[in-house]
Amino acid sequence: MGRAGASRGAIDPCFPAKIGISHVYNLIQEKHRKKPLNVIFFPMYDVLTYPLVKIVGANACPTVTATPETVKAAFTKENDVFAENNVRYLDPVLNFADRKLFAHQMLQAWQPVLGLSLEENDRAVEVGYKALADYEASIRKRARQVLDQLEREDRIGIVMLGRPYHHDPGLNHEIMEEFQKLGYPIFSQNTLPLDEDMLERLFGDEVRAGVISHPLDITDAWKNSYSCSTNHKVWAAKFTARHPNLVALEISSFKCGHDAPIYGVIEGIINSRARPTSALKIWTKISLPDRSGFA
Repeated sequence: MGRAGASRGAIDPCFPAKIGISHVYNLIQEKHRKKPLNVIFFPMYDVLTYPLVKIVGANACPTVTATPETVKAAFTKENDVFAENNVRYLDPVLNFADRKLFAHQMLQAWQPVLGLSLEENDRAVEVGYKALADYEASIRKRARQVLDQLEREDRIGIVMLGRPYHHDPGLNHEIMEEFQKLGYPIFSQNTLPLDEDMLERLFGDEVRAGVISHPLDITDAWKNSYSCSTNHKVWAAKFTARHPNLVALEISSFKCGHDAPIYGVIEGIINSRARPTSALKIWTKISLPDRSGFA
């Protein structure tokens, strides 16, 4: 898929940006031919939801945020491929942290397509947020159950410190699956349990000592906390370092600009508690035909 869509634009080192153009190319050239599409919805995520406190911001990576606009340019610069195929391309900017603003942004994007009323849009947004909250709560509940089982059986679990896309087995080379086959459950950095008793056990002494203001405070480890996924990674490393039944497995793709400044931060957090950790830096490379004339 990468090779097929590569002729439409440059390939960024960032993995999500790398596949953005190729994915849309596949939607138009393959999926649309089999079953016509009405709309391609590729929003620009700006600010994301977060449970942490006292952070500077919760922004998505700007490279990923702008990728939908880059994709649009790739398919409209010479000729409008979307118009030629009677497909609407929607790439609104979305702020998940401000529910009122998010609802307005969704209404502006979808009203011309679906004829939504303000009330219909608001109801849909509320249902969406509830579904997201229920989904995250269910995963955190399951994570707590597995953690409790590890404690009872004196076993080890692995927290995968990485970007959301590192859960893709095509990118992580099925490393997670191999560890699970060996009996080590894998936890996501975004879905560790937030139960009060667990947070009190792991962070309570530091809160009372004034080291941090809250169990979900990362200012002691990372003050430049404007990147949502980076913030989660730092906090998950703190959680892992403090839990006796967890070890960390850090995965980072080659040239991830947000990961680079925190390699040492993550290592320092884990080592401060004498916890074992492993770090894998994966170079996500797609072999493409050279069109520049240079080797």
